[in-house]
Amino acid sequence: MSVHLSEKTVGHLEWDRICERLAEHCRGPIAADRALTLRPTHDVKELNERLNRTTEARALLDSGLTVPIGQAADVHGALGIARRQGVLDSESLAAIGGVIESSARCRRYLVDVAERAPTLAQLAEELADLPDLGRELRDSFNERGELANSASGELYELRNRVSGLHDQLKDLVQGLVSDSQYEGMLQDDYYTIREERYVLPIRSGNKNHVDGIVHGWSGSGATVFIEPQSVVEANNRLVYAQADVKKEVHRILKRLSKRVGQHAGEIAASLEILATLDFAWAAGLLSRELKGCRPQITRDSKIQLKAARHPLLALGGTPVIPNDLSVDMERPVLVLTGPNTGGKTVALKTIGLCSSMALSGLHVPAASPSQVPLMPAIFSDIGDEQSLEDSLSTFSGHLANLQLILDALEPGSLVLLD
Repeated sequence: MSVHLSEKTVGHLEWDRICERLAEHCRGPIAADRALTLRPTHDVKELNERLNRTTEARALLDSGLTVPIGQAADVHGALGIARRQGVLDSESLAAIGGVIESSARCRRYLVDVAERAPTLAQLAEELADLPDLGRELRDSFNERGELANSASGELYELRNRVSGLHDQLKDLVQGLVSDSQYEGMLQDDYYTIREERYVLPIRSGNKNHVDGIVHGWSGSGATVFIEPQSVVEANNRLVYAQADVKKEVHRILKRLSKRVGQHAGEIAASLEILATLDFAWAAGLLSRELKGCRPQITRDSKIQLKAARHPLLALGGTPVIPNDLSVDMERPVLVLTGPNTGGKTVALKTIGLCSSMALSGLHVPAASPSQVPLMPAIFSDIGDEQSLEDSLSTFSGHLANLQLILDALEPGSLVLLD
């Protein structure tokens, strides 16, 4: 039940700039996407819920409180894989663990502020409470999102074994680098790793004098990388140990993915609730930034904005002279007249933007009490409608846009003509 807001009106009012500022206040990608695609609604229940959440978030902000949302990643795709019994990678599982932890923190927070923010507190009921899974995921990954040694006792032992074999191979190969039998054959005094095996950089002209396995050439062809026969067995032991680590890692990821899959629906629902909370908090931050107030949403026909300021001018830090703006939509027309640069267009856009914000559940940069009625659409014809591509003069462009407005017009719509 969205209010009709044509693309021309979106452009005339610069509505996208309001959405972009709102998105900047969001912490996660889901809430930011909601902000960028925000449109007014005339669904009374949804609108009142949005306004209640915005008002409660603003009140909590004004009292110095913040919500512990964190930066919940969009893990919907990963949850779908887990639900289909797929195996997730470490990064995805760690991100899901972060969502579960955020859900638990926000659940406790919302319960604590329930008396001051009852509408927000209702969201707590839909946040998953999965302490065991959250703890298991938290303990299985380090701060970089990598599988930690503590994920299993066997993984700890296997990784230690790999580390020890690396140390042994480094000592062995470094000894070969300084061995007199390779004097004059090495391209440089170093060793390197190719295909997960320690090799020596041998000059191409000496490749037939080194007993070992070739693992490739340099880009210039001047160097050939050879695994000396004396380190083949040690390299094999390292490769076997690394394979054991990979097998254990896969086993752990499979087990954790299965656990996540069993609760995928709850976690996905929590992710949406976290996004709703994130969006509400962003709306509260925008309200504070604009020094806004909650508008009354009415079923009568009167727009009443007290000491209203153009939202974009207010956001840009431009000194703004507030205006009391009143439009009774039962009357056919309200005409604003005055000299050029007198503020007529600013007043029109202020009415349009504040109405759009109010019907989107946002506070408006005005004084209380201000009110906006429910309306089916907002239309505008503002600025130069000249189009060289369509061979339209400015006047013809305005007429074409007016015809589009008349064709789509519904009773109770707001029409702004400049």
